[in-house]
Amino acid sequence: MNTLLISAVLLQFIQICTSASCSFDKVVADPTFNINKFLEVWYEHERTTFQWGVNGTWHSSVWNWIQGGDGNTYMAYGGFSTFSKTYSTARTGLISGSNGSYILTAENIYEASLQIVYTDYTIALVYMCYAKETNGNCQMNKVHVAFLGRHKQLSAHQRQQLVSHLDGTCIQEHDIIKSDLGKPYICYCSYQRFEIAGIEDNKDKNIVAETESLGDMEKSTAEDALIEGSSGMTIKQLY
Repeated sequence: MNTLLISAVLLQFIQICTSASCSFDKVVADPTFNINKFLEVWYEHERTTFQWGVNGTWHSSVWNWIQGGDGNTYMAYGGFSTFSKTYSTARTGLISGSNGSYILTAENIYEASLQIVYTDYTIALVYMCYAKETNGNCQMNKVHVAFLGRHKQLSAHQRQQLVSHLDGTCIQEHDIIKSDLGKPYICYCSYQRFEIAGIEDNKDKNIVAETESLGDMEKSTAEDALIEGSSGMTIKQLY
């Protein structure tokens, strides 16, 4: 009897541990989240690679949250592809939702559930599910979790802060993989890109990146700097 009970418990444990999905509804967003403080540039330092694999997942990705002139919030994002050996063109998506729990609708290609689990507005832990099921689950190959920072370097202390907010829901620390490969970050901040996507930004449109041709790749010439002004953190130059 005891042997059967133990076997049943072990079987259940194995099924849980090897499950191909996780309960995304149990990923709790930060209830104090303020979207206005979250706007502008974020560098993706570490992330999972479940959906596209180690080689298929972008490296040195940059997220840029923008409030459009229409009052909506948008995100431009992209990164370095190891397949094409170039930086991707910017993709844009509409951010809708509230209180740290959002839907990213990316150019009518897909809708992703997005949870801001923790942020102090200098670093952030974000969970995404690219195909959330009606029962609240997310297949593991549709989960993307990212460690974000305002600057190109993430200190050991900052990383530990983010790790401390991983509660074991969907992923473990060892699932998070460094994402830069030594490649520089290219910020997707050109306002021309937003205008092409039908998005008019509220900020000064003179802020654009100079680029120089590097073979098949367009790479910025100036280093990116986030400067503190009277209106808060603004983008000065990109690289």
